[in-house]
Amino acid sequence: GLVWHWEDEDDESPAPDVNPLHRINGGDALTTTMTARNASSLARLSSAHAEGVYAATADGGTRFLTESLDYRVYQALLTPNGAKSNVPDPGYVLEADAL
Repeated sequence: GLVWHWEDEDDESPAPDVNPLHRINGGDALTTTMTARNASSLARLSSAHAEGVYAATADGGTRFLTESLDYRVYQALLTPNGAKSNVPDPGYVLEADAL
């Protein structure tokens, strides 16, 4: 599975800053080995593609997500609970018809 962390890019947010390792392709996906200790940090989108990843969605679609994707948008894309999610900035949670 994939996870997002309760982090935010906004200095006004009560959430901590986004750890660079938690971003798309954060860290070195080619040489870092996932262990029980680091699994929660490494269970994020990553690939050997330059500048992003190809992601498949539950509706069968695929799209390329760039590494520069705003972390709040990333959280919204990975939030199965929609408006009930506890993301730091719920303004970014997408409506069902937005996808």
